[in-house]
Amino acid sequence: MTKKIITLVFILLLTTSCNAYTELSDLGITSMLGLDYQNEEFIVYTTIIADRDNQENKDKYKTYHATGKSLEEAFENIYIQNSKKIYLSHMNLLVITENIIDQQLTTMIKHFLTNSEYRNNFQIVTIKNNLEDLFNQEITAEEINKLILINQKESGTTRSIDFETFLKDILIDHNTILPTIKLEDTLSLEGFTLIKDNQLYGSLSNEEAILYNFLSNKIEKTSFQGITVYENETIITTKKNKIEITINSTIDNHPKTYQKELKKALLNLLTTYQQKQYDLLKLEHKIYQNNYSYYKKNKNILNKLEFHIEIHPTIKNNYLEEVITDE
Repeated sequence: MTKKIITLVFILLLTTSCNAYTELSDLGITSMLGLDYQNEEFIVYTTIIADRDNQENKDKYKTYHATGKSLEEAFENIYIQNSKKIYLSHMNLLVITENIIDQQLTTMIKHFLTNSEYRNNFQIVTIKNNLEDLFNQEITAEEINKLILINQKESGTTRSIDFETFLKDILIDHNTILPTIKLEDTLSLEGFTLIKDNQLYGSLSNEEAILYNFLSNKIEKTSFQGITVYENETIITTKKNKIEITINSTIDNHPKTYQKELKKALLNLLTTYQQKQYDLLKLEHKIYQNNYSYYKKNKNILNKLEFHIEIHPTIKNNYLEEVITDE
C-alpha cells in the first residue's frame, strides 16, 4: 500500500512539473513596455523575451506594437499578433512619452491600478523621442536601467524611480519627477521630467538634476564645477516656514569655491521653482507632518518659505582630512 502511494505521488509530481513547464513555455514574458498617445489613439510597444541563447547566456527579444482608441483596445491588438499569452508580472521597465503625461496620465494610472497582472516594482522613465525610435533599435530594459543605475552612483545626474514611488508621489503630493532618456546617436540621460497635478510641468537639465539630488540626499558621487564629490549627506529640517538645509560633503579640493558656488546654485534652484509654484522637495507635506497647527493656519505656504543653507565640506586626499566650516 505504501509503495502504491509513493508511486502515485511521484506520478503527480511529474505530471504537475510537465504542466508547469508547458504553461511557462507558452508565456510571452514582457521585459519592457512603452506607452504613447497621438492623434487621439494610444500606442503600445512591448518587448517580449522570445527565446534564450544558452551559448551566449542571454535572452532574445521580439518587439510588438499596436494602436487603439483605448489602452485596452491597443493591448488586445498586441495580443492577436502573438501566439503566446502576454505575461506582465515580470516587466522591468515602463517607458512613457510626454504626450501620455500631458494628456492621458490619469487613464494610464487607472489601467495599472485595475490590472492585477502588474507588480508595482518596475522602473518608469520618460523619453524625449518617439517610442518607435527606441524600440526599433532593440534597446533593452536592462540597458536603460543599467544606464540610470550607473549614473545614479557615479555622476548624480539621475536616480531610479519605481512605479510604487511614482504612484505615492502623485497621489499624496500631486507632483513627482521621472528620469528622462533621449536617443540621438546613442542612448543618453536628459535630467528629470517634472509632473504636477497629473500633467507635464517642465524639466530639469542634467546640471539641475545634480542640484536636485543634492537637496534630496541622493548624491553618492558627482562632480560640481570641476570639484569631485566623493560622499554627501543632506539634512533638511523645518520650523514653521523656515527651511534649514545642512550639507556635509567629502570633496577633493577648493572648499571655499565649493561652499560659495553650490550654495548659490541651490538657492537659485529653490527660489526659481518656488516662484513657479512647484514644490520640488515636497516641503509643504513636511510642514504638514512636523507642524500641523502652523500648516492649518496658513495658506500659500510655498510662497512663504525661507531657505537657509549651510555647507560643510571635508577635504580628502592621501595625507589629510580637513573639515571646512561654512562662514
